[in-house]
Amino acid sequence: MKYLISGRNGQLAQAFMRVFERKSIDFIALDKEKLDITNTGNVDEVVSNYKPDVILNCAAYNLVDQAEQHHIKAFAVNAEGPKNLALAAWREKAVLVHFGSDYVFDGKKEGGLYTEEDMVNPLSQYGKSKFAGEEEVRRCCPEFLIFRSSWIYEKANRILLIS
Repeated sequence: MKYLISGRNGQLAQAFMRVFERKSIDFIALDKEKLDITNTGNVDEVVSNYKPDVILNCAAYNLVDQAEQHHIKAFAVNAEGPKNLALAAWREKAVLVHFGSDYVFDGKKEGGLYTEEDMVNPLSQYGKSKFAGEEEVRRCCPEFLIFRSSWIYEKANRILLIS
């Protein structure tokens, strides 16, 4: 199995890289300069050249407060980027693993954790951009996983997604 990781310099990508290196898993992790997920041609070229079995989308615009003023950039990275990766994954028959956010919910649920059956209602531009990305992944790629979390951290070389 070959893995392609976007967002090389981010916390999540760095955690995957440490785990993959320790387990001798075949991967390539690229930063924005080598894999700009907002650039369709760049994504197509990288994915078709590397031919991954799995694409881990660790790239994101995660400046939640700044997304209100910079919503165009947030949507480019969080919605158009996943769409580009999803289409490239579909063409190469790869699985796309996308990391969403609990910001797709409004926080009004009483009792219990959110599930995939719960209605989304993003209140911020950030949440709306993350939900738009999830929708693009669902629409464009038949083989995908979407993880929604509120916090991601690494402990003892394990990646933990907190809901």
